[in-house]
Amino acid sequence: MAVRTQQRAPYRRSNPSQTGPFTPQFPLDLVMLEPNLIIPADDQKLLQCLLDHHGKLTPSPDSQHALSNLNNRICEILDNIIVNPSIFESGQLDHVRSVGSFKLNTWLNGSCISDLACVFRTLPTLEAVQNLASFVRRQLTSNNSPAEHVNSKVELESYGFSVASGDYMVQVLITTTPMNLNRTSPDIHISLTAQKIALASIRHLRWAEENATHTTVKVLIRILKDFRRRFRGFAYMNSWLIDLLAHYVVMNNPSRQPLPLNHAFRRVFHLLASGFLLPSSTGLIDPCEQGNVRLHSLMSLAEQDEICCTAQVLLRILNYGGYSSLFTHSDLDAASREQLLKVSTKSIDNLSILEWPEPVALHSQQITENGNGLPNSNHHRLLRIDIAKHHLLGTASVEII
Repeated sequence: MAVRTQQRAPYRRSNPSQTGPFTPQFPLDLVMLEPNLIIPADDQKLLQCLLDHHGKLTPSPDSQHALSNLNNRICEILDNIIVNPSIFESGQLDHVRSVGSFKLNTWLNGSCISDLACVFRTLPTLEAVQNLASFVRRQLTSNNSPAEHVNSKVELESYGFSVASGDYMVQVLITTTPMNLNRTSPDIHISLTAQKIALASIRHLRWAEENATHTTVKVLIRILKDFRRRFRGFAYMNSWLIDLLAHYVVMNNPSRQPLPLNHAFRRVFHLLASGFLLPSSTGLIDPCEQGNVRLHSLMSLAEQDEICCTAQVLLRILNYGGYSSLFTHSDLDAASREQLLKVSTKSIDNLSILEWPEPVALHSQQITENGNGLPNSNHHRLLRIDIAKHHLLGTASVEII
């Protein structure tokens, strides 16, 4: 008769007290926690302010037409090589695709730059890229080219080459098919990092065209990009993170219906101020990469903390009704920051002196290592979350029913 013996405990490679499953911390998201949240009646003023500001950020029809013509002309030249490979002997092109903010119609007024991803079927050597740039230059300056493109300047770049015509520029990102990436040599080919970025831009565009087509999402993306160039703390957020953040705040809610622009705008600062992009937070998972990569984990602890600090100040101004100063002032240097705080304090009644939060001290004794050899950042997160509670819960700008 068989006797059942006690099952042996599973083998552990390390001390369980030092390692364990990653448990993401959820930020204080009022939209998810309180679906019956009521926005103040005068919030329509914020909506009108957002729409007026967005109108100033939108490029003029003339600018859109000029950049579109230059972009289409370069696409036409590259497409001719794909159709007739004999006219270009230095390599074979697989396909060309417009990517980035211009394609998604989220580019800002004054930033007249378009991006093209040019995928080689062969390995893109430096010589092949140089010859391709020369070919594009000859085609642009030929007699058959439109007059506005005759004086175009083509310059080699680390990612490929760029074409400038007056105030407008097209950046051509060179890459190869994914199966060829492992055969890249840094001495004779475009750098592997630049090629991966170009391929990622194609994946990002495909995701955005399928998911982020709502008008409110695009309007919010443009506004957040303007805040990124006017506030130093937001400079660490790249365009892909902003696209995902705007889509998240507009579409991810209990009703599964797009939030109005003014509600979504407030939610952005609620999330960032409550530690949405701090260590151990749920954050935003890249939908185009494998392995559940959280985008904020690619930033340093100091950069994550500065985003949170900036959002806490702007949220405090927003909750007390001083949002007009957010669209007229900036934080590009110490003087502009002082002016922003001064103007906001004067325009808000019953508000004590507004100060910028001090960054969390990141001394070596505060950053210990866990069993995985990664910095233990819970101490850093808790310090910043304690500060965030004052900005989120110490206001009376919302009513819960």
